[in-house]
Amino acid sequence: SPYIRERDELVISLGYYCGLRTSEVTDTRNLRTSDLKKALNEIKVKNTHAFTMKVFGKGNKVRSVDVPPKISNLIRTFVDGRRSSITDGPLVCSIDGSPLHKSHASTVFKKALRSATFRAERYLQNPPNSDFFVYHIPKDSYKNLTFHCLRHTFATNLVDFCYKHGIDPWQHVPEQMGHSRLATTKAYINFDALIHRREHIMRALEQEAHE
Repeated sequence: SPYIRERDELVISLGYYCGLRTSEVTDTRNLRTSDLKKALNEIKVKNTHAFTMKVFGKGNKVRSVDVPPKISNLIRTFVDGRRSSITDGPLVCSIDGSPLHKSHASTVFKKALRSATFRAERYLQNPPNSDFFVYHIPKDSYKNLTFHCLRHTFATNLVDFCYKHGIDPWQHVPEQMGHSRLATTKAYINFDALIHRREHIMRALEQEAHE
């Protein structure tokens, strides 16, 4: 149904743009519509577009997660639209308002992966952009992707965001991700150093060659 489609597209977006774990998406303590409506009203009054929400995560630890404009707009559309006739409660719920299984986000991702497989395989075999600096994963790796991979992508993008805006990733990334060990954060910072920084250096060298 249109409701399920919009809800599940939002589920995938929450993993990619907010770094939520599978269980966090449907945890009934998270994404309460009453809290979200309050936050959305506040940013409307302030004429801003992003807000921060509390998320219960691994080990019942609570962290503050920044909700970017793209997701706040999707949430507002869903809350004011197809979810408006359902009683306040978890944002991601069944059509009658009842909670969903903690693995729902993983199930949604697997279905989306299957639906996109043919197009993705064709793209990976013949990428339209031959840019030397564009990275692609192998076909076998693509088939092994999970919802949690969205969280990994969010983390690496977050490190890059920190460097671009002069923010300390050692402080901001653990706060957003809920990391309890610095070694976990280090993995993403090292990845950014090895891949993204190398890309920037190579681009700069190429630019110098043409000057």
